[in-house]
This record gives sequence, C-alpha cells and structure tokens, in this order.
Amino acid sequence: MKTPLRLWTVAWLVLATVAGGRAASYTITNAPGWNLIANQLDSPNGNSIGNVLPPASVPNLSRLMKFNLATKTFNGVETRTISPISGQPIWQPGTNILNPGDGLIFSNWSSTPLLMTLSGNPHVPVLPLGIWTGLVLVARQTNALASITNILGYNPRDFTAVYRFNPGTGRDPNVFAPPHYTVYALKDGVWTDPNGAPFPIRLGEAVWVTTNGSLPVITSLSSNQVVGPGSTALFSVGATGTPPLSYQWYHGLTAIGPATNSAHSFPATVSDLGDYQAVVSNPFGSVTSSIVTLSFARVDIALSSTPSNVTLTFPERWQLQNAPTATGPWATISNVVSPASLSSTGTQGYFRLMQ
Repeated sequence: MKTPLRLWTVAWLVLATVAGGRAASYTITNAPGWNLIANQLDSPNGNSIGNVLPPASVPNLSRLMKFNLATKTFNGVETRTISPISGQPIWQPGTNILNPGDGLIFSNWSSTPLLMTLSGNPHVPVLPLGIWTGLVLVARQTNALASITNILGYNPRDFTAVYRFNPGTGRDPNVFAPPHYTVYALKDGVWTDPNGAPFPIRLGEAVWVTTNGSLPVITSLSSNQVVGPGSTALFSVGATGTPPLSYQWYHGLTAIGPATNSAHSFPATVSDLGDYQAVVSNPFGSVTSSIVTLSFARVDIALSSTPSNVTLTFPERWQLQNAPTATGPWATISNVVSPASLSSTGTQGYFRLMQ
C-alpha cells in the first residue's frame, strides 16, 4: 500500500516515501548565505556529490564543504561551476562522497531561498558515533527527525553541547555564539536554560556536537596597572573552554556595564583606582580571575627649608599632593595648575606629584 504524502508542521522540509518504505526524498530550504545541511539517504548510484546533489540543481558558484568525522577537518571546498570542456554544470573537484549523516556546510549564492531535493533509499545507521574529543558536525543517518540520542546512538552525558546554526544575513558558521547559533548545554542531567533541550533536529539539518565540554579556564591575566590621570589603563584576560565564552569585568564588587570583552581599556581617573576582576562564563558555568589593581604613578619631591619658596612646573594631568612629613599623610592640593609656587615653610614641607 502506498504511503500517503506527509507534510511536517516544520516548514523547513517536505518528506515523501513510497511502497515498502524504501525510495524516499526530502526537500531542504536553504536560506541565502551559509547553511548547515546533511544527506540522510543512500543514492541508488552511489553517494558521490554529483549523485546526491546534481550540479544542475544548484546555482553557479555555490560552495559545499564536507566535515570528515575521522580527521575532524573539512575535506576541502567543492564549487559548482561550468565545465570548460562540456559546457555543462559540474562540481569542482567533484571528489567528495556525501554519506548519510555527514555534516555539510552549503553556501547558497542566490538572493532567494533555494529548495534542494535529495532522493534515495533509507540508510541503516552505523552507531554509536565515535566523537571522542572536540566539536563534530553531524546529522542523523536516516530520513527522520532526530534527537541527539538518535544522532549519537547513546544518551548524551553531562557536558554535552549542541550548536544549531541560524541561517540569515550576516550569519557566520565559524562563530559559535548567538545569534549565529542557538547553543544547548547538558549539565547535571538537565539541558540548561535559556534554551532547554535541542529537539527536534530537522530532517536534512546538521548540528555541531561535543560530548566533552568544559568549564572556562583562565590562562592569562594582565598585571597591575600604574598609569597617569587621563592615561589609558588596559586590563585583559585569556581563557579557554567550551564556546561561547562571555566576559564581565568588575571594579570592586560592581559590574562595569560596557566591559564585556576579554580586554577592558579606559582613560583612568581617580574614581577608577582600585581592584579589578573578570568573570568568564560559558554554557556550563563561570570562573573568576584573580584581582589586579589600578593605581597612579607618583614622583616624591622633598623641599628643604632653604629656599623657602620654589616654582614647580609639571605636566597638565599630574596631581600635586602635600604632607607635613615625608611619610604623610598625603592630601591632594585642589585647583593647582602648572607652574605652581610652593612653600616649604611651616608644617606643609613635603610635596609629590601623582601621575
């Protein structure tokens, strides 16, 4: 009995099967720009790129890269072009084999969505997948919607992360962070907020998966900063861990609103002096750096009682301070500009410049 055509509520694909559940086809909608897709059927004539994706069915200059699960690299770029010999569309070099479950990055060079129909026979999955370490681009090995368990062949464990690409203008498959990707993370047996569980994985969709994610680890931190008033202070932190990594700098216990990069620079003022820390976060948690401090440079000037008055010329952004003894207490002299006339008589006999 012929199985009737079934239209999924997900507008992304159309799936059809015929008698015996063998020959099948599905259609992927590729947005303009980059798309993460997969072949999930065995082509009757073999799974070479030309059989799975006939070059006549895609726009000229379209590009495709296949992720190699064994080497965890891409095999190289396939480009749809015109043969200078036959004048017919071809894939160049045309050597890739697109087996079911292989993750593919496809570039739709047209300005409108491209409907790509893949046909063949349902594949018998070879599971479980041997991912081991790192990120891999994979899909289900047969023509059906998928959970991560369907793709891996086993229940995902803690510190599994899944990255689903969001096609669209300006989206980059090499940037593993929103808005380019929606990120899902499994920790303590729960898919964490805000995205929850990554279900279902659509037919013809490839996703990045790692099963050995990690918390952030701080690898470097800038040293204490000593600068002059108005000069640029720069703090930076280096970190590794499962992407995406996010950063938040703190001055004391207060989060600095715009300081959300690995480096934080600003023109230093008196109110900026003190302690700084960075908190580095990823989908599995966060880590806080050690404290680094910002202070002003200074030059101490001891004036003898003879002569009793001197004139001091100094750069505009230096601050002049005085004290009754060489050890302080020091106080900033307000409203003093260079050149300043100083007196060493009485109790106010010691001066210094703070830069």
